[in-house]
Amino acid sequence: MALTIWIATGIPITPVRPWLPAHLLQISLFLMFGAFGLLIVRSAGRIARGRRIGKRRARVLIARHVGFRTIARMLHFVLAFAIVMTVHTSIKQAIPLINPLNWDAPLISLERAVHFGVNPAWDLARCDTPLWLTQFLDACYFWWFPSIPLIAAFFLTHRHRSRREHYAAAFTALWVVGILIGLAFPSHGPCYVDRTTFPAPGMDVASMIQTWLWDHYVSLQAITLSGDGGLKFGCGLMAMPSMHIAVVSLYALFLWKEGGLYRWGSLVYAMLVFVGSLYSGWHYAVDGYMGLGIAALCLFLTRPQTGILRRAA
Repeated sequence: MALTIWIATGIPITPVRPWLPAHLLQISLFLMFGAFGLLIVRSAGRIARGRRIGKRRARVLIARHVGFRTIARMLHFVLAFAIVMTVHTSIKQAIPLINPLNWDAPLISLERAVHFGVNPAWDLARCDTPLWLTQFLDACYFWWFPSIPLIAAFFLTHRHRSRREHYAAAFTALWVVGILIGLAFPSHGPCYVDRTTFPAPGMDVASMIQTWLWDHYVSLQAITLSGDGGLKFGCGLMAMPSMHIAVVSLYALFLWKEGGLYRWGSLVYAMLVFVGSLYSGWHYAVDGYMGLGIAALCLFLTRPQTGILRRAA
């Protein structure tokens, strides 16, 4: 995909960017933190159920979470994710150069049609919401990025190989499908269409990041083969689809089978991120619906792939 865009537009979309080493280190640290945390939680859960942890069981648990094979899987994930995210960010920041159209007005019209004349983001941002709630939603939205390697750690240490492979395949496909839709329907989102309304009071993190993104967006420079075009990791504006909602929806879909706290916790978190995306003005509601659709699609499309991988192993 990156090579096709490069040939078609002349814009070098490569996985080589100045931010890559720091990104690799950041993801690695979060993954290891998640693996050690899961080792403690799963061991404590076993003890709470009255099961004894002998030397043999301890070795099995340690190997499962921080053993050589697990570390190898994590390193593979870190490298793959860093490359995918770097290419995704490079394409995202180059959207104005590749497709200069803007779909905000059509999306606002679609929003009204879908919600019977109501614009959810505007109505929520203007209502008298308690400050503590908007601050909480702001924090939930911010913690989305650290959740990525933490949830990855959960599945990379899962006892079932098919679950590990399926999640990795679906998660990777999510970013490919997402950026293709973003290229087809470039849009900025409510917070840039109406900067006097968004974000809602109390969402200081959203306000800071939105200002930072806009400052870099309007100073877009030509992207070079090894440079970042004057931008940093995470830059670029892409409201449709909401990758935040796509990722947390994928969490909920995969963790549903785990039951208990995993099931309901992931579902509640997905709902909080969706509501936060409206209060902050990051997204239209239809962006979130598209994100959910992408997650379900990638979950379905990658099932045959994991079956093939399992038979080939």
